[in-house]
Amino acid sequence: MSWRGPSTSNHDQAARNTGAPKIVRVEMRQVPGFMHGVDPVTTQGSSSWLNLVDMPDPEKDRLKQSLKDSRLRVGAVTIWDTVHQDGDRVRISSAGFSQDVTILHKPRMFFVPYLPGAAVRIEATFDGGGGVTLGVRTAIGDVPLPYLSVGQVLELPLP
Repeated sequence: MSWRGPSTSNHDQAARNTGAPKIVRVEMRQVPGFMHGVDPVTTQGSSSWLNLVDMPDPEKDRLKQSLKDSRLRVGAVTIWDTVHQDGDRVRISSAGFSQDVTILHKPRMFFVPYLPGAAVRIEATFDGGGGVTLGVRTAIGDVPLPYLSVGQVLELPLP
C-alpha cells in the first residue's frame, strides 16, 4: 500500500466508504522511526511519564508491573489532526493496553507500551466530520496517514 496523502475528493469519499477495509496495514518503510523508544531505566525508575498516559489508574498499575515482568517497553508516538480540528478521536493500542485520545491540530506525543516486533494499532473511534484525519511524526519527517472511517484501524509495524 502506498499513498501520498489524500486529496479533498478522496477525503469525502473515504469518510462515506462503508466498504473500506477494517484494517489498513502500513509498511515500516512508510513510517520509519514513528515510535521513539523511552529508556527502560527511566520507565522503571520514574513514574512521572506515567502521569501522561491516558488510561485508568488500575491499568497504569498493571503497566508498571508488566514493565518489570516482561519484554514490554514504552515508546513515544506523536500524532495530530491533519485537516480540521473537529473532535476526531482515536484509540491507540499495543501490547494489551489502549488509550482513547482526541487528536488536535497541534502535534501531541503519547507514551505507548509495546512489544518489540509487534504493531501499534490506531482505531478511529469518533469522526468530527469528513473522516478521521491524522498524521504521524517519523524519523524522516511528518507523514499524513490515510483518512479513516469510524471503526477502521491503522496497523503500524514495529522493528
